[in-house]
Amino acid sequence: MKKKSLYLIIFFISIHYIKAQDITFGITGGVNYSNIGTLFHKGPSGGNGVTPSEDVNYSANKEIGYHFGGYLKLNFNYFYLKPEVIYTSLKNSYDLALETSNWTQTEMDIALYFGYRIYGPITLYAGPSLSMISDRQLEGTENTGYATWSYEKTNLGIGIGATIEFGRFGVDVRYLYGFTKVEELGIDMVRAKYGTNLGTLIEYNPAQFIISMNIDIFSFGGEKKSKHVKSNWRDHKNL
Repeated sequence: MKKKSLYLIIFFISIHYIKAQDITFGITGGVNYSNIGTLFHKGPSGGNGVTPSEDVNYSANKEIGYHFGGYLKLNFNYFYLKPEVIYTSLKNSYDLALETSNWTQTEMDIALYFGYRIYGPITLYAGPSLSMISDRQLEGTENTGYATWSYEKTNLGIGIGATIEFGRFGVDVRYLYGFTKVEELGIDMVRAKYGTNLGTLIEYNPAQFIISMNIDIFSFGGEKKSKHVKSNWRDHKNL
């Protein structure tokens, strides 16, 4: 909670003291692929009747998730600051011996990106992102004396990406890397359905590959919006 409060305070102070040419509000949405850890299936030590009978590492299958949210762009002559609030749903799965187990996670991502226009409609950006996780599930797990399903509720990361703008529209490609590791977690699964009884989710750094469509809804401040593009950026001929 202290980390979250400090992050929000810094964000609002930055907006108060920095004077942009204009401020743009927009919405965004798209798809994402997430990277999670390996599931270790305990064979000989996993109990009676497990399938397979030997130890096996199962890598996660990357599934398509989705996200949507809103942003503000504080536009300057050469660059912008872009705070975002995004709802994200992540999906992965493990092809266990008898049946696939689905992994899901939902979170609210709060980010602050610094973007710079390198040429014409193309911008590069980077910045910190704080993920507040509301739910994480692995299908088929049970809370027993061996394992209790628990996880950290926040994750701090950094996003790096590029945007191509077409007037009020933009296509955005981003890689988001988590600094906060997801720690190793023991799991107890329904053996009769999945083959795995006892196992471990191996420690990993969460990461996402994200593709979005951005739409600028309205702007205020600066020059008249009939000159929206020019008020946001330099004419590329003068670069």
